[in-house]
Amino acid sequence: LEGSWEELPPILIDFAIRDRRWCQGNMQHARLMVAPGFKPLSRLHFFMGVMSFVSSPLWLLLLLSSTIATLQNTQLTYSFFPGQFTMFPQWPVDRSFEMLVLLVFTIGMLVSPKIISILMVCLGRDRKQYGAVMVLASGLLETLYSALQAPIMMMLHSQFVFSVLTGNQVGWDAQERDDAGVPFKAALKTHRAIIMLGLVWGAVAVFVDTAFFWWLSPILAGLVLSPWLTHYSSSLAIGKAARRMKLFVTPEENDSPEELRALARINAESGDDDVKDGLLRLIEDPYA
Repeated sequence: LEGSWEELPPILIDFAIRDRRWCQGNMQHARLMVAPGFKPLSRLHFFMGVMSFVSSPLWLLLLLSSTIATLQNTQLTYSFFPGQFTMFPQWPVDRSFEMLVLLVFTIGMLVSPKIISILMVCLGRDRKQYGAVMVLASGLLETLYSALQAPIMMMLHSQFVFSVLTGNQVGWDAQERDDAGVPFKAALKTHRAIIMLGLVWGAVAVFVDTAFFWWLSPILAGLVLSPWLTHYSSSLAIGKAARRMKLFVTPEENDSPEELRALARINAESGDDDVKDGLLRLIEDPYA
């Protein structure tokens, strides 16, 4: 929708609060997928909305089942000549090729849009405006952050889905949009359960199979480092420093549209920094 702007929640905790409300709304659409009167495209839209959250507990179940399967494999003793005497052994089925194809396909779906976007900027006319090196660095850092954030959101979304299915409802309160950092102690308190899960899961993985632990390490790293990610990603000082270095800069930040410039002028004239409460502003000035 051109000319319409909505800021994302500035910190990971507020981002999760917003997703909790969205999860409740999207899960309510599950019944509409089988309701009469909707076109197939609308049903697909409902399905995609539901799966945007249900995919997290499915991913979690996949990881847990992989851990259990690895544990079972370490306890198995293979017999290549079972039963009666035979000249032909029964080798274990090797699925490593299929696993590699699935891994490459999944990574391609996740990373290829980022690579294409970076190449479009670096090879296009905008490369002088943003700088190819800074665009490449921004893409690499954003990909690393997204990879570490994904396990955190997996755990939070799984909790949200379980909460909705058990009948817990949330309201649609106003969302925090102002820039504000999260103290490390607050982030540590918020993510303490996720940290403990990551540590216990990692210990089990090391005990089961060291190679499996390294395969699982990107997931475990995101869980254990969750308070640091929340704390530093909410830092206003780091954000300003990144902007001075032209990291993570969007076209709207580089050349603000008229709507955003008008909003900045209105806020400056009305002293929005001194009066935060919108209702109080309306009482003081009905034409605000």
